[in-house]
Amino acid sequence: MLLGHWVTSASTAKISGLVVDAGTLPLLVLAFQEPEMSLKQVYYKRSALYLFRAVAKHNEELASAIVRLGALEHIVSCLEDFDTQVKENAAWALGYIGKHSETLSGLVVDAGTLPLLVLAFQEPEMSLKQISAGALVDLAQHKPEAVVDAGAICHLVRGLENQDPKLKRSTLCALGAVASARAELAEAVVAGGALPPALLHAGHDAAPVRRAAACLLRDIVKHSVDLAQLVVNTGGCGPLVELMIEAGGARVPACMALGYIAGQSDQLAMAVVEAKAIPTLVDILQNDTADDAELCAAAWTLGHIAKHSPQHSLAVAVANAFPRLLQLYTNPKTSGEVHARASCALKQSLQCCLHRPALEPLLHAAPACILKYVLAQYAKARAVCFGSASTVPHICTAFLHCMP
Repeated sequence: MLLGHWVTSASTAKISGLVVDAGTLPLLVLAFQEPEMSLKQVYYKRSALYLFRAVAKHNEELASAIVRLGALEHIVSCLEDFDTQVKENAAWALGYIGKHSETLSGLVVDAGTLPLLVLAFQEPEMSLKQISAGALVDLAQHKPEAVVDAGAICHLVRGLENQDPKLKRSTLCALGAVASARAELAEAVVAGGALPPALLHAGHDAAPVRRAAACLLRDIVKHSVDLAQLVVNTGGCGPLVELMIEAGGARVPACMALGYIAGQSDQLAMAVVEAKAIPTLVDILQNDTADDAELCAAAWTLGHIAKHSPQHSLAVAVANAFPRLLQLYTNPKTSGEVHARASCALKQSLQCCLHRPALEPLLHAAPACILKYVLAQYAKARAVCFGSASTVPHICTAFLHCMP
């Protein structure tokens, strides 16, 4: 146990590599093969498993070293131990081994881990529930189908009834990892009853729980129109807009969830508009303290709302989003990702916009690559003929700027 604590506190792959190179792990595996030694064996298992998880957490190479030594089957067998701490350390070690790659995760699953993890998740001890849920998250990242086949979904959904915030967060993350993989698995998560509690937990007191709920909703709606429509019909837009209002980790996934919903169809985009998401998105863009991830998500979502029709683009235009998007696009201090998202949102919005009061200011400030979209919209609306006399010289000048 002392060696395990030393490796954990050192918190570097280099120290763990020295432990492996010293030949320590084979001795641990050999000791697992000895006959039972009652209480002494329990303490030994706790310490050995603690060292395994301390080594495995760093990288794929160290985790693979544990597998090559034949330790995997012994770690899995410890999930059936009577001692709770032994089961906790075993679940932790298996999660750390499997999280690094699809290959390692497949080996962990093939060793018969998942049914035992699902059983451990149903145990009354809270710490064992939390660690088992965390291991299911790690394995679901690479093997979501196996998690579904193990019958974990219904137990995870039932686990959301528990009042512990850490358990709620891990459970929502596990469901999100499954739902994120593909549409069929997202449908399995929804069919398992995850959607109502996910919406409920979007308003939870604990910020990590709210963020995990937003991520789950995002991972559900991104796949298809039907799934997005189901979330909208269940009243999902309102809680997602509320999550965008508050600063914190839930803002970006909530923003992206609304973007995925809006991108699926014009009717769903209008539902996002009617939920009053656009003013909040523009507020995020105008917030000087917003980070790049928030700016990118807000711009991306506005583009997905506006791209459908002049009516959708009008809703974005009247919220005064274009000047801020243009400012982000032209600002030399803007990061490359924000620059790209702002450019894309402007182009998507302008290609549908026929609202002259929103277009006219861009004639003065937009660079040529954006200006051509503004001029194209004037041509569509015959704005040169029907616009004000003061606008015509600006349009002619803008046209000359766009000439090669």
